[in-house]
Amino acid sequence: MGLGGFHMHVRTGLVTPYLSDEYMDIVRCCVEKAKKEDMLAWLYDEDRWPSGFAGGLVTENPEYRSRFLVFSSQDYAEIYAHRAEDGSRFIASYDVMLDDEGFLSSYMRIEKDAEAEGDKWYAYLAVATPWSRYNNQTYVDTLNKKAIEKFIEITHERYKQAVGEDFGGAVPAIFTDEPQFTRKDTF
Repeated sequence: MGLGGFHMHVRTGLVTPYLSDEYMDIVRCCVEKAKKEDMLAWLYDEDRWPSGFAGGLVTENPEYRSRFLVFSSQDYAEIYAHRAEDGSRFIASYDVMLDDEGFLSSYMRIEKDAEAEGDKWYAYLAVATPWSRYNNQTYVDTLNKKAIEKFIEITHERYKQAVGEDFGGAVPAIFTDEPQFTRKDTF
């Protein structure tokens, strides 16, 4: 096998539905072309970046959407009450005391409706909301084992069905593009 090769990398504006039969036909054609030209055909495991949401196919299931903690001096109760169906919810309230230099001197968990002696802070569990960047879905919860297993099933197994006989040959690997747990939206 020659040292030259190319990456099959999806970009914004893809017209062919990601991982569809038509898409996989194009991948097979590229792999065949690589073999004829004595080149390598590197696969890419995502519809854009970062890897993990499979073009929104994984995060159609709300259980697999990214989650994050919102810790704020602003009470978002109304916002998160409307989003309870996606798993977003209030966690706790805190009375936060700072010293004269603005450093934390103490804190205490308090009831949601209690007054704070210092500054009152709120903690919420937030679930990502759909965004056009993710094909009107969300990014994946990379810390959820079942979500990542679903991602592998949808992407890597799909590639294996289409061109698996060339794995280790014309198809040396599947490139994964910087999965992350900090990428988030706010509301």
